[in-house]
Amino acid sequence: AVVLFNESNEMQYAACLRAALAHPHPPIAFFDVDGNDEEYLSPKIVNDGTVVFHHADSTDSLLHLRLEVGEYGADGRRSVADVTFVEFDLDDLPAETMDDAYVEDKSYLRELADQAIQNDPVVGTSGRMPLTRVDDWRMCMGGECPIGNLFADAMRWASDADFAVVASGGLRGPGWDAGPVHVGDLWTALPFLNFLCTGVMSGVSVFRLLKYSTAVAEFQSTYTPMGDRLLQMSGMRMTYNTLVNATAEGPGRLMSVEVWDRNEGKYLPLERLKLYKFATENWLCGGFDPYPSLLGSELRIKGEVPGVVDKNMNVQGIVGDYLGSLGGVYDTSIQGRLVNDTSAFEALDFIQTPESCLIDYFWDSSLYTCMPCPGGKHVKFSDETISFFISNEPTGFGG
Repeated sequence: AVVLFNESNEMQYAACLRAALAHPHPPIAFFDVDGNDEEYLSPKIVNDGTVVFHHADSTDSLLHLRLEVGEYGADGRRSVADVTFVEFDLDDLPAETMDDAYVEDKSYLRELADQAIQNDPVVGTSGRMPLTRVDDWRMCMGGECPIGNLFADAMRWASDADFAVVASGGLRGPGWDAGPVHVGDLWTALPFLNFLCTGVMSGVSVFRLLKYSTAVAEFQSTYTPMGDRLLQMSGMRMTYNTLVNATAEGPGRLMSVEVWDRNEGKYLPLERLKLYKFATENWLCGGFDPYPSLLGSELRIKGEVPGVVDKNMNVQGIVGDYLGSLGGVYDTSIQGRLVNDTSAFEALDFIQTPESCLIDYFWDSSLYTCMPCPGGKHVKFSDETISFFISNEPTGFGG
């Protein structure tokens, strides 16, 4: 097996490398193509047989890595005995490399490229999709981004959900020019086999989801460790204030949330106990801590349904179908879904506790809400003094 790690995240990289090397059947090679560990700029054989190599993606050079594999060991595994690495600048390839084999290979690759174009059909049209991610540039980690809008719009459309969210960290790619959009463009924008996940959550749970996202996200358009927690969205819009110091547990930056109401044809404020159908990807429902809890086990209010993944609906296919259904050009402009309002300082707060219930309210544990006592008030206190005279006469009263 060969492991290819292409995420710019040093902590995840180190954990993945440790796990791979500790596996009973470790890979023959572990390639880091996103610049996480300069220790392996030159390939090294570690653990008696696994090549670890770090090299950032490059379109300017030709990399040639030659692995010599040894005999089968007692564990039934063939390990790497030797490794040779050569790198050529594509603008200055040595003449000796341009032999007949080079010409044949080039012609063969051209044929494959032509076949790939034929197998990369147009699925729709859109405006110009801007550069989303290259090196440390992360457009979607800084705020609203058009590619995030597109993927969220498509998931909401496919599931008939009230709103959809998608994580900012996985979105990438150079974008594309205005005009036809190919299948390959969508896989470049999200190069993971992700599936649709849907469920039902109350306004309280939507608030908790967005409060966490805006509290920990760093709103920088370059890579930051928590920048990928920012959620792109469809069918919903929010305001936040990045001038407010926030933590996941304490006061938040979230100032307002509105959800599109189909009947009214406009955005309406998020309601605490209203139930909303949501759509997202399986990464948020099942892998990206703490979102699996926020979209799953912590959905305990009456009527909520934890997210369920549908492995018959991959996200890239959904986006392609959505673009094809439009019958026109997808608008790639910024829609005002994520707005940084630095003049707002009264944070939204939907959280109630038994201790927060006022007089004449009771705690409804099924709704996590203080509810008004039914039937009105039955006892009234007065400042007036009332006097009574009690007589010993059984048949009369006087006084």
